[in-house]
Amino acid sequence: MVRIHPEGGRAFEMWIDARTWLADRIVEKTTRDIFTTFLSDYRAVGGVKLPFHSRSTNGEPKYDTVVQVESVEVNPEIQEARFAPPASRSDDFAMNGSSAVVPFQFLNNHLYVDLYVDGKGPVPVIFDTGGMNVLTPEAAKTLGIQVEGRLQGRGVGEEGKIDGIPGRFSIDTGSRTSLDLHRPFAEKHGLKERYAPKFEAVTGWGVGGSVKSAVARAGVLELGGIRIEGPVTHLSLAAQKGAFNDAHLAGNVGSGLLRQFTVTFDYAGQVMYLEPNAARGTREAFDRSGMWLNLGDGGYEIKDVVPGSPAAAAGLKVGDTILSLDGKGARDLSLSEARRRLREPAPGTPVRLSVKSGESTREVTVVLRDLV
Repeated sequence: MVRIHPEGGRAFEMWIDARTWLADRIVEKTTRDIFTTFLSDYRAVGGVKLPFHSRSTNGEPKYDTVVQVESVEVNPEIQEARFAPPASRSDDFAMNGSSAVVPFQFLNNHLYVDLYVDGKGPVPVIFDTGGMNVLTPEAAKTLGIQVEGRLQGRGVGEEGKIDGIPGRFSIDTGSRTSLDLHRPFAEKHGLKERYAPKFEAVTGWGVGGSVKSAVARAGVLELGGIRIEGPVTHLSLAAQKGAFNDAHLAGNVGSGLLRQFTVTFDYAGQVMYLEPNAARGTREAFDRSGMWLNLGDGGYEIKDVVPGSPAAAAGLKVGDTILSLDGKGARDLSLSEARRRLREPAPGTPVRLSVKSGESTREVTVVLRDLV
């Protein structure tokens, strides 16, 4: 085995077959996985033996990438035009002037825009600077898009500081939270001991399932010359995989914090502008009921309950279904609005719930209070 560390890059391993002295596999630890690329079907081309077959895997066979090479040329004469950018097309879109105004909905700290493809749609999509473009099978069908193959998708930069500790933070408009700190960064700097979070909870949900974190308030987050006091901070509990186990980033800044600014992304100049708006300086509240809700059959399904929280005190449990809040049923109240009603009202506000447990239904009252 040979360990190679390119200047300015990430180290990787190359394993050599002792019988043939040819490269057998390459192992590289990325931000989220360990990828192994197996090389085979060596053929002589121009006096050099090259692999015509490769298989790259992260240990989940259904997502393996297999490449079969048909032909190889060694040091051929290449025309410069082949490296030129492709000719741009302007017949399939148009912009009036140098900018366009796109309407959006701001729900549960997520930005949603309507998507059309070849006149078909709309389907609501998240404007997400921190993730890949993913369509559900239902959305693809609505848009008339043919689906084939598989690609693994999972749920999460700027230089900044958290309480004086420098780090690189990704800017993620697809995240509803304010600040998620990656597990390697939090452990390296002893942040769990420093912030002493009082509880652990489900703090997000994406294509990869639930995200669980220890929840606390940090002192000051600095991004450039901007200081944000007391952001609600999630210390990731991700074990081995997932975006929040990335050791190359300190954390993820989401829309819970970005909503305090009018945000401009200059992708060409690699600059982000944050202009304070009317929400600047408002103290963000963590969910004041102590439970995580997802939309389920006939209501909102409880996926997590924080021990000792108002929800726990009211006898609510994981698996219960909330049929209505303050007399409004799930059909009349969006999930985003239901979550808002459990987060934004002042501490001490009672919220009446109709709850289904198994085959029985009961009425309960949850009295909201600050947990962080």
